[in-house]
Amino acid sequence: MLAVKQILDQDPSPGQFLLTGSADLVTARVVADALPGRVEYVNLWPLSQAEVSGSLASVVDALFAGQPPQVTGAPKGRAATAELVVAGGFPDALCRTARQRARDFRSYVQTVLGRDLPEIGQVRIDPSKLEQLLRVLAARTSGLVNYSALGRELALDDKTVKAHLELLRQLFLLCRRPRRSSAPPCGAACPAEGAGQRAAYRA
Repeated sequence: MLAVKQILDQDPSPGQFLLTGSADLVTARVVADALPGRVEYVNLWPLSQAEVSGSLASVVDALFAGQPPQVTGAPKGRAATAELVVAGGFPDALCRTARQRARDFRSYVQTVLGRDLPEIGQVRIDPSKLEQLLRVLAARTSGLVNYSALGRELALDDKTVKAHLELLRQLFLLCRRPRRSSAPPCGAACPAEGAGQRAAYRA
């Protein structure tokens, strides 16, 4: 990053670099300079259902324009959406069968924890502990976070749970949002919890 900084200090023209990664460089301890004021950070989210279906329509843009989307003829009920929820929005995973997709999600989590954890300066953290915590969290998707309850289930104290949650956030395996309503696990959270289409339907 320091080498990139030196080049940008000499020539601040935009568009010279496209840097990608699966960890939050802004808060990573091992990154000497996150290049504030020199770069733009963009979080690349999974595909939306509109993108999966090949539609160019933007629900968010339509809502802000005062034009709520009109859906007609679409199947209704949880059974109709359970498969979509479990499939998630990872492009590679969408091209696989349900069994292949579950293996792909598990492999992704294991790879990120094994490869990126040391790169953000956490060489003493046991990846298996984070994977256990992620599995427990997957069963609580869209629920309120109770550090004490998580600690009791994993035999960890509250401070350790909070620190581990921050690591999962830095690795983009966890996204914290204000609670609005409960929702079933989706995408990578399903194999993490051991859930499938039937579990998503029952949720």
